[in-house]
Amino acid sequence: MKVRAGYISEKFRNLSFEEILKNLSDRQSAVYNMILEFGPISIEETAKLMQTEKNCISGRFTELSNLDLIEVVGWTKNKTETRSIGLYRVKKWDPQLSFMF
Repeated sequence: MKVRAGYISEKFRNLSFEEILKNLSDRQSAVYNMILEFGPISIEETAKLMQTEKNCISGRFTELSNLDLIEVVGWTKNKTETRSIGLYRVKKWDPQLSFMF
């Protein structure tokens, strides 16, 4: 059977993605799940939902962004200030991720 071009690299990518999700800290997992459920969402809104201060979770947003798990998809104005804040969502992955090996 001939293997489709890119199949092997996709298999390694999928295994890597699963490994990254398994190795997230508790706080990273909590933030990731909030973004997955309520996204697109800002850091401030996530902090309110998690009943914590935004400075306690803002680093987790950076870490998840660096792992390519979340992305900024838009901007909105903060309700108390006039500055722009980012809206985050879980990155869309290739539909082939749903296939089992």
